[in-house]
Amino acid sequence: MPLRSLALFGCLLAAGSALGQPLGTGFRDAVTAKYDGWVKAAPGGTLTPARVAALVNSDKLTGDEAAAVAAVHRYFRDNPGATATSKAWLLDAAARPGGYGRRDQPSTLPLLEEQFRLGREHLQAVPRKLFVADAPRRAGIEQGTLGDCYLLAAVGAAVSARPAAVRELFRPLPGGGYEVTFPGAGKVTVPPPTDARLALGSSAGAQGLWLNVLEEAFARLPADRKKADAVCLDAISRGGDPGAAIVALTGHKVSYYWTRPPKGKGAAKPDEIKTAADLRPLLKAAQADRRLVCVGTAKSAAAAPGVVSCHAHAVLGFDAATDRVRVWNPWGNSFDPESMSGLAGGFTVADGEFSLTVPEFVRVFECVSVETDRPLGKK
Repeated sequence: MPLRSLALFGCLLAAGSALGQPLGTGFRDAVTAKYDGWVKAAPGGTLTPARVAALVNSDKLTGDEAAAVAAVHRYFRDNPGATATSKAWLLDAAARPGGYGRRDQPSTLPLLEEQFRLGREHLQAVPRKLFVADAPRRAGIEQGTLGDCYLLAAVGAAVSARPAAVRELFRPLPGGGYEVTFPGAGKVTVPPPTDARLALGSSAGAQGLWLNVLEEAFARLPADRKKADAVCLDAISRGGDPGAAIVALTGHKVSYYWTRPPKGKGAAKPDEIKTAADLRPLLKAAQADRRLVCVGTAKSAAAAPGVVSCHAHAVLGFDAATDRVRVWNPWGNSFDPESMSGLAGGFTVADGEFSLTVPEFVRVFECVSVETDRPLGKK
């Protein structure tokens, strides 16, 4: 695929310091109780990235212990220059005031308590079944601490348009684990997720494990992997192309369009630059055929309050009568503008969903990835 067509997105929910219990107590309690067991195989009583990765992949760690180990792994992932850490350092670092703007951006601050609480909440909420009730569905999906909005946007579009097809991707294996078949990328075998890997991943609320299994399966695909990550989920934490995710999920080729000339290597072809008038029939046709559409904001400053730059979204529908496009943010967040919904004050967002006119759409979003009806391997 030409480089000019690769729109890479990897964004997560903005968050500040967590509230509810004294700063550092949950994470520090877990470290105090479990640290000696973590380092029994490590020289000098220190934790190395390799040792933490092994703990993340261990099915023996559960609950708060697993959430704490996931938080330490995230620290090492954000700070590749850190070669080891001690119990005293972890306890001290967790007691410092934290807070951050975007979880997808590496932080030199040790945001251990924030990461711990996010992981703990996910572990407490997720049922340990692949599917519960009418899953999969878009309602309840929230992106976790991975920079994989490009994948979650495509998944949200897929479960909105063709939920039965998404469910058919999975096959539980007799000895445990799952086989996931991507129509556009092949079959992947996924072991049962460990609690620590669950703590690192996204949430589908009470729907079951399917979203975490799907993230792990996508992370284990060999395509575009420059190295083998000790924790497989790290492979999708660095951002990616929502169009490539659509291809994997559907087995269909994708067309890329731009609302303005893309920056970087290469240049868009003239017919790939679309105005509002150009996009209306494209959106209408995609909706009629239930084809998946994802969009991404530019890397530069956001076009409206509450809109995040370099972030992928799913298009849920287009109403030609009102000229409005329904869009979904994988954060599953809410936003209430101080003034009337629009470019000036931002858009009213509920459970990640909001609508905007087509002229506003071309101002907010830069890249549009549209599933075609052309299977891979055919012109």
